[in-house]
Amino acid sequence: MGKKDLMNLLIIGGSGLLGGRLYKHFKEKQYNVKILVRKNKKNYRNFLPNDILKIDFYNLNELKNACKDMDIIIHAAGLNSQNSVKNELEALFIKEKFTKNLINIANKIKVKKLIFISTVHVYSSFLNREYYENSKTNNLHPYAISNFKGEKTLLNHSDSVTEIFILRLSNCFGSPISKNVDCWKLFINDLCKQAIKTKKLVIKQNPKIKRDFLEISNFINYIEYFIKTNKKFRFKIINIGSGKSYTLFEIAKIIQGRVKFHLGFTPSIILDKTKTDQVTNSKFKMNIDRLKNLKIKKIINFTNEVDNLLIFCKKSYVTNSE
Repeated sequence: MGKKDLMNLLIIGGSGLLGGRLYKHFKEKQYNVKILVRKNKKNYRNFLPNDILKIDFYNLNELKNACKDMDIIIHAAGLNSQNSVKNELEALFIKEKFTKNLINIANKIKVKKLIFISTVHVYSSFLNREYYENSKTNNLHPYAISNFKGEKTLLNHSDSVTEIFILRLSNCFGSPISKNVDCWKLFINDLCKQAIKTKKLVIKQNPKIKRDFLEISNFINYIEYFIKTNKKFRFKIINIGSGKSYTLFEIAKIIQGRVKFHLGFTPSIILDKTKTDQVTNSKFKMNIDRLKNLKIKKIINFTNEVDNLLIFCKKSYVTNSE
């Protein structure tokens, strides 16, 4: 990409796991990347100072100024599941009202594309069948509701000048750009950190629960496809996942094996016996036919992403004296 055709990219929510990795990737690709963050947060050591745009999310003029001259906007901001329960109004604002303001501004200034990061959890609070993009969305959890209302806001703009992509994301995992990024409650990230720090793999939920796990490197690769493509889409919503469901115990066994291979010891897998009798979702599958039909080549496999995360954890949590 030459300097004449540098693309201006705005990442909203750049301080999180996804936003940080997206920032790093597209900076290396020579994009002109800015991250949009809230004024009340102070610590952004992982970004170049000139790339940080601090605004009041409730201030429309500040949002307009931040979006000016942007070609692509990635909306990855939002409260996580736990914080959405604690502050439902803020969760709704960021995903619904803020998104409405964002798409209105994007249309006025003719931003080319808006990519909205949603979640597979809009489908159900208990994912236990195969889910297509047109499956019913009936999860009443505040996290799911806020994401769904954000989707609905965008779908109401059927005549949008700005092309809209709504990506329902499964459970992403991978190394952050800094160990201080809030990502260590994610199941795979948590286990890899545990393996390095305690030489144990404690599964705090029912080990038979199934989830779809997606490598963050492949997620970024998909984002790059949507940014670059000139393909016209008949649909705005796309499931983004691996299409394969693993039990939590299967994941722990994979991590156990990779630790043995790379570090020479075998962390013990420890189960919470009070959780083993809970109902499991043995029928869960995330249908990714729409994604598969785009024929986007994967750039990494599951074990390589786990390996990279383990290496990151070793560098971050093992001191020289150890």
